[in-house]
Amino acid sequence: MRCPHCGKITVDYQDRCIYCGRPVSAKGRRNERVFDDSRVKVLLIIAASLAIVLLLLLFNPFTGIIRPNPDGSGSTQAPSAAATESGTGSTAGNLSADENTPDENPPAATTSASNDPSTAAGNEPAENPPTGATSASSGSTPVAPPTAVSNLDPDKIRQIMKTAGSGAIYSVCIKDLSEGDYVGVNEKEAVSSSVMVDIPILYTAASLIDQNQLSLSTKIRFKYSVGGRGTYKKSDDGRNIPLEDLLREMLQYSDNNATNTLLEYFGMSSIENTCHSAGFNSVEINNYILKTDDNTDNDNYISASDLCEMIYSIYSGRFQSINKDFLYKNMRLKDNTASSGLCGGIDCSYYNLNGVKKEKYNEIAIIDNGKTPYVVAYLTNNVEMDDLQDVASTLGKYVHQRVESVK
Repeated sequence: MRCPHCGKITVDYQDRCIYCGRPVSAKGRRNERVFDDSRVKVLLIIAASLAIVLLLLLFNPFTGIIRPNPDGSGSTQAPSAAATESGTGSTAGNLSADENTPDENPPAATTSASNDPSTAAGNEPAENPPTGATSASSGSTPVAPPTAVSNLDPDKIRQIMKTAGSGAIYSVCIKDLSEGDYVGVNEKEAVSSSVMVDIPILYTAASLIDQNQLSLSTKIRFKYSVGGRGTYKKSDDGRNIPLEDLLREMLQYSDNNATNTLLEYFGMSSIENTCHSAGFNSVEINNYILKTDDNTDNDNYISASDLCEMIYSIYSGRFQSINKDFLYKNMRLKDNTASSGLCGGIDCSYYNLNGVKKEKYNEIAIIDNGKTPYVVAYLTNNVEMDDLQDVASTLGKYVHQRVESVK
């Protein structure tokens, strides 16, 4: 810069001129401050501009960050990405009805806020429920129509079971084989099983075949030990019979000798272990058929829930050789008891197995109406068999009517 006193060019931003020694710092420092202040002003202008642009973006309704209410009153926070993805708006996800039975998701099945399907899935639906309606206040998605099994009322099932008498011991379960939902009363209660032990045997055979430990053609030595309903008689004792034939005898005739032969072949503890490892913890096998004392330590036990879940696992294709087709081919009683009990008065295809004693009537039945296939497990004892069978028939008609009523 030029010295204001001597006129010579001196060094910028010095306090005094290097030629005349007179002070020149005021001008130099003023120029420096002007330079610094200008830069600050430019930066402030840029920052203010960015702030204005950001505010405009935040309050622009097209950005989706803050949206005005449709009526123009205030604004509401937009739903989060997670909430939008789940289809629930800004509300928490709804729970569906079903439980498992063991979760194969035994399986599964079916779910509600509690794991007890007897309270979750069995309430009577409201008349003419609205379809496609969305709650204006909660923003929830339309409620799905009830499944066929959820159309059953557990209280009605309890009323039917009470007609057996105050001393009746029972466990009842109904499971939708398409949706996996189920409804039951005392469904997890382990009850004296009688020939219902056939289902754990069948499940064990299916599991071992899939593990390549045996096949349907594996020969097993038949043992005739008690009276039975099957085609193999005392003269067949000691014969080597294919596993598939013994399973067929067990399912089509509820044959005690076929069942006892397979109990011995697989081993009671092995069957228990296979079932327990799959989550069917109610299974307890202590003795052969007709060798047990009901409701004692040497009895065999299972729950209706586990029975339904085993059938569901087989029906839904968990195993290759023993599957839905195998059930439909072989689980069909051949004697005159087929159309009694649960299947009495039902005018569609059914596939059932039953076991009877003086004070016991147990039955499991797959009902296929061509629309909603379902399975019913009915375990009862401690009351005269004829009375228990009549109750089974009443229950079967009620269940079928309610399932049929769902369009």
